[in-house]
Amino acid sequence: MKLSDKIRILRKARGLSQEQLGYSLSRVNKDGISRQTVSDWENGKFEPKLENIRDLAVVLNVSFDALLDESIDLEDDKVLYAVLNKVSNKEKRATIDNSFSYSICAYEFDKRALARVILAFVFDAISIVGIVLFVLGLIGQDFGFVTWLGMVLGISCFGAGLGLTIGLPRSIKSVIHGKSYTSFGTLTNEYLHISTYKSVSNSIYIPLEKIEKMELGEKATKIHGPVEITIKDRNKPLTLIDIKEPFKLVEIFNSLDSYIENPDEIKIL
Repeated sequence: MKLSDKIRILRKARGLSQEQLGYSLSRVNKDGISRQTVSDWENGKFEPKLENIRDLAVVLNVSFDALLDESIDLEDDKVLYAVLNKVSNKEKRATIDNSFSYSICAYEFDKRALARVILAFVFDAISIVGIVLFVLGLIGQDFGFVTWLGMVLGISCFGAGLGLTIGLPRSIKSVIHGKSYTSFGTLTNEYLHISTYKSVSNSIYIPLEKIEKMELGEKATKIHGPVEITIKDRNKPLTLIDIKEPFKLVEIFNSLDSYIENPDEIKIL
């Protein structure tokens, strides 16, 4: 991972604005660092000097190697946890591999699944009508146009809709539960990690001790809806706008115990 991305995600994880980070760096750097300079670092316009990287490590409270080692991927929430808490590679396996991990997924209505359901019913209906017309023609020994049209419609629509009909239960399930997406968040027995829009710049790391409560939003249903997360020392709650199974997320959170020993070490956005 690039240094620019690391600076951005670690700054946000520590709850600092660009201006606040620049001010904090000024306290360890006599020349001072402006907000624009921090912005240029995060946008990759130019990289900080070696002494600036050392200052960044001090202010962000991470190891110097964590900033320089490009193999360290902070999009992995377990790696992020290890970096923020300065967990060594030797300790990482025992400390970070949590006994529980729940993936939080976004909800979106599956329009394609709905189209498949509609087409399946249309083809099946036409097929049934065609077969009925053909059978009635045979019974009445009427081998005219309507009878043969019924046979053609029955066979063609049955063949065209067979695959859709076989997959109908799955399509209906997709319509009800929405699309299946890769998770954008993780809840463990130690922290909540949210990475919205698949971008490290929007990654938020919250120790479980900092979360006062999780509540269902007004429009939440069993299948999907919003969840509001109240965080200590933050006026407004963090809102997950529309996620799958919000009731389950709240229920799981309420059953968790926290194992963070120093919750005050990490600041929250």
